[in-house]
Amino acid sequence: TPEGFVASRTIELLRKFKNEQFFLTTSFWGPHAPFLPSSEFAGKHNPKLIKEWANFHDNLINKPRIQKRYVEFFNRNLTNAPWSIWQKLIARNFDFMSMIDFQIGRILEELKKLNLEKDTIVIFTSDHGDTLGCHGGQWDKGPYMYEETYTVPLVIRHPDFHNRRNINSLVSNMDVFATVLDAAGVSV
Repeated sequence: TPEGFVASRTIELLRKFKNEQFFLTTSFWGPHAPFLPSSEFAGKHNPKLIKEWANFHDNLINKPRIQKRYVEFFNRNLTNAPWSIWQKLIARNFDFMSMIDFQIGRILEELKKLNLEKDTIVIFTSDHGDTLGCHGGQWDKGPYMYEETYTVPLVIRHPDFHNRRNINSLVSNMDVFATVLDAAGVSV
């Protein structure tokens, strides 16, 4: 899979630069549609167990007109699709994310094998979330500011942070650049 290729290439680069200071970015395309997990991940999530989103039937009344147009035109293949169809799409998305999680695990395991785990800062984040059927059957991202698209993970493993901490603060993906420069001791 492309995800497997990206992880393998990352591992190759870790091996190549293991004795030097390095900065490495690994970017997975997914979980964008089409959700095509490899066979060992396809079907891991049972669609019938995915409960209907509370805002699935949002009629978009009193919301900007562009949102309704987005559902009707950009999402036209799924406009008015029943929850049972969305359950299948969401389950396949979850399968795809499991495949990506596995690939990330391969990279983290390689850091450990190379004895780089204690000297490497690892940052995991994303550029956006996905509506996946919320707010009247929205798909992907779009002209709206819903929690589903704007709340994304940001996990940082820093060798100097020995205790696990959850910090519930508003940050932006623009903060990542400054954080990396600061950690590397490099000025802007």
